[in-house]
Amino acid sequence: HTTLKRGYAKGYVIKKEKDTIFGSIKMNGRFVLSDKINIITKNGTESSYDPKELIEFKINDRTYHNVQIKNKLKQLVEMINGEISMYRDLKKGQSYLTKDFEEFIDVDKKEKYLELFKDKPKIYKRIIDNEYKYFEIRSIVSLYNNAPQQQL
Repeated sequence: HTTLKRGYAKGYVIKKEKDTIFGSIKMNGRFVLSDKINIITKNGTESSYDPKELIEFKINDRTYHNVQIKNKLKQLVEMINGEISMYRDLKKGQSYLTKDFEEFIDVDKKEKYLELFKDKPKIYKRIIDNEYKYFEIRSIVSLYNNAPQQQL
């Protein structure tokens, strides 16, 4: 983004009150989730936030969400946004899938997450017929999201 000052990234924060603030986020080297987010709006107002206080924030092309999963606040980075969205907990290395942003389902060897794919039977059949393995979850989600809705 050519209008940004050196050391700043384009982004936004969404506070718990659902207020969205767009602006430039000050970068001190590589962003770490424990860092404060210092944002400067177009009119020059500067604010600082703890990432855990926010619902969501975006720095350049990475979107982060704070989500309650099993009564624990998790900070997730968005990997894929679509009919099925995929998020990753950077601290634990755990991936989650969601369709409704209410329920986040662990991607694990128990394979409960496969339920999300059943509404596109051809895709679901390809997945369970073992064309895809557990570790290829990004490919599975992209395949699902790019497939047309099934005809009933």
